[in-house]
Amino acid sequence: MNPIAVALPLILGPTTAVAGGGYIGIRYQAQPEGLVVTAVTEGGPAERAGMAPGDLIVRVDGVNLGPGVTAPTLSGGVDEPVELGLVAPLADSVRTITLVRASKRGAIAPARPKARRNYNRFSGAMRRGPIREARAAAERLIDADFDGMVPEQAFAPLRRGARRHPRKTRAVLRTMAGRVEQHPELSRLIGASYRWLGDSERAVEHLRAALDAAPAALDERLGVRAWVARDLASAMWDAGMRKESIDLTRSSAPLLRSESLWKKTGMATPTPATEWRVPAIPLDAIELETLDGAPWRLEQHAGKPVALVFWASWCGPCKKELPALGELVHSRPDWPVAFMAVSVDADAQRDRAMALVEDWKLPFPVSFDRALGERMGVGALPALRIIGPNGALRSSSSGYSDRSIQTLKETLDRLVADQANGDESVASRPLAATWTTGTVALRLAESSLNLGDVSIRDGRVAAVMSGHGAVELPLRDGAVSTAVVADETTLSEWDQFVDWFGGPISAGDRWIRARNGDGSLRWFRTMESPIRALAASGEQLWVASDEGLTVLDVEGRVRTTVDRAVLGVAAASDGGVWAVDGHQRIRFSPDGSVAFSDAAPGSRLIAGDGSWVGEGFQQLALGRFGPNGEARIVGLRLDGTVVGLGGDGQPALRLDVDNERGHSLAIGDLDDDGRDELVLSSFGHGVATFELEIP
Repeated sequence: MNPIAVALPLILGPTTAVAGGGYIGIRYQAQPEGLVVTAVTEGGPAERAGMAPGDLIVRVDGVNLGPGVTAPTLSGGVDEPVELGLVAPLADSVRTITLVRASKRGAIAPARPKARRNYNRFSGAMRRGPIREARAAAERLIDADFDGMVPEQAFAPLRRGARRHPRKTRAVLRTMAGRVEQHPELSRLIGASYRWLGDSERAVEHLRAALDAAPAALDERLGVRAWVARDLASAMWDAGMRKESIDLTRSSAPLLRSESLWKKTGMATPTPATEWRVPAIPLDAIELETLDGAPWRLEQHAGKPVALVFWASWCGPCKKELPALGELVHSRPDWPVAFMAVSVDADAQRDRAMALVEDWKLPFPVSFDRALGERMGVGALPALRIIGPNGALRSSSSGYSDRSIQTLKETLDRLVADQANGDESVASRPLAATWTTGTVALRLAESSLNLGDVSIRDGRVAAVMSGHGAVELPLRDGAVSTAVVADETTLSEWDQFVDWFGGPISAGDRWIRARNGDGSLRWFRTMESPIRALAASGEQLWVASDEGLTVLDVEGRVRTTVDRAVLGVAAASDGGVWAVDGHQRIRFSPDGSVAFSDAAPGSRLIAGDGSWVGEGFQQLALGRFGPNGEARIVGLRLDGTVVGLGGDGQPALRLDVDNERGHSLAIGDLDDDGRDELVLSSFGHGVATFELEIP
């Protein structure tokens, strides 16, 4: 049985509980168990009544909330009362309070996030300001800690500036170079910018400096700066440093697949990879109504690719993409491809959207359907969903750039050619490619559109299913199957972490939900502050939040608390955990006492043997992949590449996943042979189980 399709929200975030003239002053996230309070307005009725973030609203005006129950409105008139039943964080008992809605006039509004003012000033100065203004704006942006962004995001206008204003860009780069001592991370960005300017020698100078700024040893061996090495090798080639370029390209190949660089240098593939695919399962029926009232059904276009283009009238990049797509389709009148533009505008914006469509004169139909956007997991706009000739989702992307239209054309042309040639790839999709000095065997790969993060413990597998929280995945011949059916009464959203703890368990921003293997709820707890990580170890669940560590038993009761905030935790062999806090590595005993600690500057993630890494990684895990079951470290970098180290500490496995929607991995023994398997979950694509041996 195939997994059911579930919906993802278009906009993730809390809901403001104000309307109707009166307000109580909270923000919340709706869950099947009730309304989780995420913020309380200072001086409002809720705060005066003693409400706090983490409170769970389980009753409103005598109506008990729960799965399938529509919550009564919290809005109402000024001076009207509302009775709430609340469960405090980590508690079971319900207390009842009565609030009187107040006038919003004079209320103290919650602080809003500061706009990226310095970024906007820099972007504007790069477009139209004088050189001195651009240099001053760059200085302010650096002083403002990049407005909370990474340097590549903060200085994204440099790429356009290199094309349109090269003199100004060079001046800004000189200013940035003067700040490298305080911000070494700028070196790579400066080097990349000089490459855009065609100045290979200066690009080599700054990229070499970036490569020399070595982080912790494990980060380096797992390739946290592999992209820098690739860029440097390319710049070296352009600067005539051919031998050095080839040597660096060859040495970085185990860490990063760089086909364009290999082609550029005329090098045969230095690390040949094995490609793995999963069956492409057709989507459920899609039925829409076009603006002129005509029906549009996906099944009518069987045998040719379909491009669903999601947009909105308030989306600036959409106003560039839709006309560009219109020109593309106009230029290819005999193209055997179907396009459908799906607006996710609210009813209030429909007139504005229809006016845009009339101006654009698009050569393909347009429909309004927010629900389809949710079903297809549309978050950022504009968004593309490419459906193959057999009706299966083939690719998902978001955003618009100069290159995106060309990429779309190439993708659709490839699908058209495959269909014409009877290529079997029409009925499957790429999942991953693997290179290793050892062996990799695929046990099972199955398609799934809605499974995300995955975790293994004691041979049981838990995964996040979109819209449902954690579910148990069944096993088939020692491999994970996606043949799971979720209970529609257990709908939930925004689950971020998953583990196995007497059953599937998941955590969101401020809550933890434990389920039985059949999906039924065991317990639900809220936290006072946002959750950063969790790990099941022995018979305890360790939850890291902004307030510190909370240790729960299998029934959700608090065993102990530790007044120490950490960023990452991993189960240790004795039922305790390893943890890192950005400065230190700490070994906690099962009772919460500190058994050991040492320096770990910049630490963010930690594995079960105490190995740790800093920024640049999504996951760090330990698996029994050696020839005799010896432990091996595996890391999933932020660029999406999985790297495993051999017994000599050098890269011996590289797993490449081409999926911008994200993926995760889990490691555990699924067949009781004393060796671990690696499970890869690629969101929107599928789940695969690999048997590895890493020398």
